[in-house]
Amino acid sequence: MSNELIKVEDLDMSFMVRPVTEHGVAMIQEKIKNLGYMEEKPIVVSDSMMLICGHHRVRALQNLGIDEVPAIIKSGLSAAETKRLAFSSNESEGGNPVTFVDYAHFIWAEPGTQKDIAGILGWSRSKVSQYIMLKNIATKSWNIVAEHVSNAVAEDATNVAFTEGILRPIVNLEPCQQYRLVSELADGRITKPTFKKQAELYKQQLIDFELFSDECGHVSTNLFNQGLQEIQSLHYSIDNLIRATNDRHDAITSIQIVHGTFEDEVGRIEDGSVDLILTDPPYNIAHDREHILEGRKKISKKFGEWDEKDLDIALWVTEFARIMKEGASAYVFTSDYYITPFIKAVEIAGLNYRSTITWHKTNPGTSVNKDNFISSNEYICHFSKGKKSVFNWLGENEMQNFIQCPVCAGKERTEHPTQKPEKIIRKLMEISSN
Repeated sequence: MSNELIKVEDLDMSFMVRPVTEHGVAMIQEKIKNLGYMEEKPIVVSDSMMLICGHHRVRALQNLGIDEVPAIIKSGLSAAETKRLAFSSNESEGGNPVTFVDYAHFIWAEPGTQKDIAGILGWSRSKVSQYIMLKNIATKSWNIVAEHVSNAVAEDATNVAFTEGILRPIVNLEPCQQYRLVSELADGRITKPTFKKQAELYKQQLIDFELFSDECGHVSTNLFNQGLQEIQSLHYSIDNLIRATNDRHDAITSIQIVHGTFEDEVGRIEDGSVDLILTDPPYNIAHDREHILEGRKKISKKFGEWDEKDLDIALWVTEFARIMKEGASAYVFTSDYYITPFIKAVEIAGLNYRSTITWHKTNPGTSVNKDNFISSNEYICHFSKGKKSVFNWLGENEMQNFIQCPVCAGKERTEHPTQKPEKIIRKLMEISSN
């Protein structure tokens, strides 16, 4: 190490651990003009004339036309040692303090590990990790923080609103929440205690958003959005809100399973109360024969007593007409044998027969006797009540009266012998209900 007078023009100023600010240069420039250059605070350079510490001072000297400056020359420094020296020299010079924003920018840009950075700064690894977390603050909000701190330093303010510690609680908040808190504190509209309290409320709000989504994700879009708005107001009890939202949903669209026959239970349904009927009545396709194949499970078409009678189409359609709302639709799965009787019954009941939809089963199974065509089609009678019914057009390709879909298999398959695929049910619901 040596101390000597060197020319400013010989300095390599490409290395710096923090940016040079105009207000910092102006402040030091004013001191030099009033007091002269203080030789007890020389700049620090490497033996290759790279400036390690004193960038603000050198810029001030250049502005004042001073071409020589006293310097301490350091030899044989590693990259880490150079950075460590730069920070320690900046902290001790007193003229233009290093802010937590400067430290944050250095830590974010430094390619070394947390341990390496801690060694450069003389910090603990936990402190370095806390500064790394500040990078989660949205750019728009961080710019307000950086500008506020910079202005405070320029004005030599004694009370700087922002510190690393006060920002820590907002790093995982939403960008809009961060911005509201940061801008209000920077403008003096809230105090530090209020900032901390509001940050905790926002943090709880995010937790409640997630809980509300888990508990009420099934409700209608309108009810869900109403709940989110109530959480945003910060005036709510999450338990009460979840309970009230589910109660409102149940009041509008409750699911009720009724165990009984159509003939016994349909009379309990109010006149004109149903928006959409989707049903698969039994239509006597069972028989007692069992097909026995070597090495395979027996194939039986005996579904149960519920399928061992003719379908009373007149009764079904008459009751449909009674319980359907104006504009309601109905879809009834059936066989080709019942299509014509269904059309006649619908017309007699004063309903509008709309179309016959064919469901083509892409995996109908193999023929056992091989004495006829394989039955791979099933039919859906579609009719409505009133002059105009709900009908959501899904596009040309989706609105053909021919649906290709496999018979239920895998995880979708239940024990029901004539189960209908969810894909078909969902599509018909989307078309004819809101």
